[in-house]
Amino acid sequence: MRDLRSFLVDAAKAVWHLDAGVDPRHDLTALQHELDRHRRFPVLHARGLRDIAGRPTDISVVTNLTASRELTARA
Repeated sequence: MRDLRSFLVDAAKAVWHLDAGVDPRHDLTALQHELDRHRRFPVLHARGLRDIAGRPTDISVVTNLTASRELTARA
């Protein structure tokens, strides 16, 4: 694996793409806690986020990369 992009391609079955309507300050953390409670550990790739002022941004967030031992071992 060369970089994060290739990791996301290689682990495609474990990646959830969240394309819009996700608040990076609260929603991602709440989703991670809920997934953990259900013993589910996907990588989360959120796009279409808004910045602190509510403006759309091109920046995406990848999180939950080490939520499971399997994903950590792959990385």
